[in-house]
Amino acid sequence: MNHFLWGASIPFLVGAILYALRRGRASLLLLILMPLTMVFMGTWAVAPDIPRMLGFHAFYNQLAQDPRINIFLWHYSIDQLETSPAWYAFLERESSWFAAGIVFEATALMGVALRELFRESK
Repeated sequence: MNHFLWGASIPFLVGAILYALRRGRASLLLLILMPLTMVFMGTWAVAPDIPRMLGFHAFYNQLAQDPRINIFLWHYSIDQLETSPAWYAFLERESSWFAAGIVFEATALMGVALRELFRESK
């Protein structure tokens, strides 16, 4: 869940910056592309874990030792942080805060979409 959140946060933050720069206005294109990009980037960040989910543990273990999987949004580096100091290990530890982060991003996106819908209906 943590890799998915970090991956989805990149387009979310870009969208939030664009929303702020446009003084609280979101185009239809932004409202369509942002959640699609969030899902794609979150899935891209989780891609090295898919072999483990499918039961290919040997292949997963081989991937887990290869620094080249950093192309999946620093997946290797985040996995290596579990042996680091406690405040770095937060990135790798499973927590319900990661699910709360995803819910926050989805709720904020829906709030912006509803705000634009109400603005257009007036």
